[in-house]
Amino acid sequence: MESISSLFSDQSSLSSVPSDFNEHEAEQIVEVYRPRNNQDLTKDILSSFLRFLPAEGRTTLANFIVNTGNNHESLYSLSQHLKNAILIPMRARGATPSITHSPFDDEEEIENVVATMDESGSRKDQTLLKKLCLERDDYRCMATGIIDNDAGTRETFGPKAPTNLCHIIPFSLGKWNKSNDAHARRTAYCLTSPLPASQGGPNGPRLVTFERHGGTTIDLPSPALLQMHAALAKVLHASGMAKYMEDLVRDGDEIGCLAPSGRSNLSDLLLLKMLGSRCEAVN
Repeated sequence: MESISSLFSDQSSLSSVPSDFNEHEAEQIVEVYRPRNNQDLTKDILSSFLRFLPAEGRTTLANFIVNTGNNHESLYSLSQHLKNAILIPMRARGATPSITHSPFDDEEEIENVVATMDESGSRKDQTLLKKLCLERDDYRCMATGIIDNDAGTRETFGPKAPTNLCHIIPFSLGKWNKSNDAHARRTAYCLTSPLPASQGGPNGPRLVTFERHGGTTIDLPSPALLQMHAALAKVLHASGMAKYMEDLVRDGDEIGCLAPSGRSNLSDLLLLKMLGSRCEAVN
């Protein structure tokens, strides 16, 4: 996962920044990629990452693409790695009805990816993390200010709702352990579930100011990680992966199973469900 983390590193040396020529060359290599089938989003995924990654991330990705030359197999493998290690975990949701079991070759690999997403801490650690974040945030949703149900007997007035512990980025990008809890708290915050729909008015920027409460010294969510999350959200939509996963979950729920011939789709759906159920267990 080190290669994934390096895409968002802010410690790259200036000498590693690619020239405009190198970036353009990488874009050209991606442009001439020949999709395997109509479900192959390699070109869209790689071009979106090249467009929205920060400069250091574009350095790493552009260099790799240029070094592969026109090796379409390597480009496909890279896009699959980015999809499974970043995009699917970013989009993972709560558990949905289980699908009919259908064995496929990538089952062990998917188990390994899911285990990596959860390697940063146990569910007990995550429960404690949510408690600490709520104390830091005055037991409120950081986006709406709505009070969490677990505020208990605190003298707090206003509407209440359950909140979920939300990780700004997947665990694979924000690696932490018990010796680095401060970093973990900068990668998480609590939101009401579901977020209330906006009440009229045009879409546009809205300023939300984070404040630390209760005399705690726990850091607020990292601005750099929030920027990373925004970049990945743009990649999800520009690449078509957001719609692809929405359709995948919807179709899986409607028919209850997927045809064995749709092995890649089944792999993606299983990974979405497994990751989503692990996230749901904390909240």
